[in-house]
Amino acid sequence: MDVAKNPAGQPDRVPEPASGDLFGGIRRADLPTQKEIFIPGGAMFRDLTRLSAAGIPTIALVFGNSTAGGAYIPGMCDHVVMIKERSKVFLAGRHW
Repeated sequence: MDVAKNPAGQPDRVPEPASGDLFGGIRRADLPTQKEIFIPGGAMFRDLTRLSAAGIPTIALVFGNSTAGGAYIPGMCDHVVMIKERSKVFLAGRHW
């Protein structure tokens, strides 16, 4: 799911899967630009909850590792599709 899209306004009620390797924020110390990452990301979380509340299924397709903030997306979706022995979700970073 592209964070630039607004899935909450889908008139046909067709699910739009969030797909790919979902990573958390990469920039750590660049505080002036954090709003460019976290505001759109927060909007995506909001849209997922609105879709689910409206009865539109939310789906996450995880192809590889989902870490940090990106791990919330599969956790918040109604359905999650993962690849056996390849897809992993790490809330606090990858387990070594």
